[in-house]
Amino acid sequence: MTKCEEIANLLDEFYEGTLSDELKTKVQEHLDECKVCNNEYRLLNNFILKARYLQTGITTPKNIEEGISDELIKRSEQEIENRKTFNKAQLNQIKRAMRQQISKADLIEEEKERKRRKSVSGGIGVQINFIWFIVIIVLSVSGYIYYELSRYNSPWDIKPERGTYKINGLETDLRLLDEGDRIETGNGSRLRVNIPNAGRFELDENSSVTLQKAKDEDNILRLNYGTLSVFSSVFQPGLTVNSDSVTVHDPGSIFKVSLDKKSQTTVEVVIGLVDVTFMSKTVKIARGYKCDISEDKGIMIPYHKYASVTFMDALNNFENGNNPEQNLQMIIQSAKETDALTLLCLLGEVKPNNRLILFDKLNELFLMPTGVTQQGVMQLNPEMLNQWWDEIEWQL
Repeated sequence: MTKCEEIANLLDEFYEGTLSDELKTKVQEHLDECKVCNNEYRLLNNFILKARYLQTGITTPKNIEEGISDELIKRSEQEIENRKTFNKAQLNQIKRAMRQQISKADLIEEEKERKRRKSVSGGIGVQINFIWFIVIIVLSVSGYIYYELSRYNSPWDIKPERGTYKINGLETDLRLLDEGDRIETGNGSRLRVNIPNAGRFELDENSSVTLQKAKDEDNILRLNYGTLSVFSSVFQPGLTVNSDSVTVHDPGSIFKVSLDKKSQTTVEVVIGLVDVTFMSKTVKIARGYKCDISEDKGIMIPYHKYASVTFMDALNNFENGNNPEQNLQMIIQSAKETDALTLLCLLGEVKPNNRLILFDKLNELFLMPTGVTQQGVMQLNPEMLNQWWDEIEWQL
């Protein structure tokens, strides 16, 4: 039996004053310390006080008194007297009911408090998670912005070799080229410009170029006219040269781009290779090869800079549509090893029934590698053509 249960059994006698002094003191000290037992005793005390002052009789109104028998009046009075009489068993029953109600109320309050704390802690947890999410987003965006800003590398250093030059139409001694600037050379002039973290470019006489974007891994030059030579010092320098509708992407090479007065662009690769794009067509230009691009003809077939006169005449006649069958035979007969990539590009330009003679000539100059089949080449399988192109390019 717990101490609370022991005290609860003594409350009736404590109220009636029949306990010994020792027990009275014990009960009183417990009531002073225990809030639950103290509340129970106060409920008992209030209940008995209310019961003590219950009405002891009923005054019957005169208008109905004559209609009620003396027997009914006696029974009513007796019932009222019974309500005032409580024995211990009835009182204990009421107290137990009260305890149950109090305990139930306490449990309800505890559950409400638990839910409230859980809701508050859950809300705080959600707020903390949201704050961390915002912090991560802010840091990520800030880091990205810082990274992007750190990639801007203008101005670029100008190194004049001879003659004078103009920046944005004005002759100047300024040695810095900013993003958006246009620089041009005159007769007998030549200069070079260092490209940070990429290499340099050289501008020949009577030439002009605009620095469209100065950003590491994404530098863009526009050739307005004349001749521009690019010397990359790193692999994947992120340099692009635009000329009218032509785009030359440099993966790390030395090459030259020229734009004449007829808007014909010529790309020549000295070391490495570049990708040349016009409209939706892209071709690879290898070391020692040149390629002409014009608005009316698009990208023409690349040719080696040391191709024979006979080979070039036949190639030009073929592209212009002059006796294509006869000139194709002349191309094949005069082709040398250095012309192999030109023959490979011709496969997609000839009729299907002429591909076999081109295949035989290519296979004679450079044996097709493992994984490449005659059928695949005849069907212009891009993977097989690229594999054969790689095999030829590294040997040239």
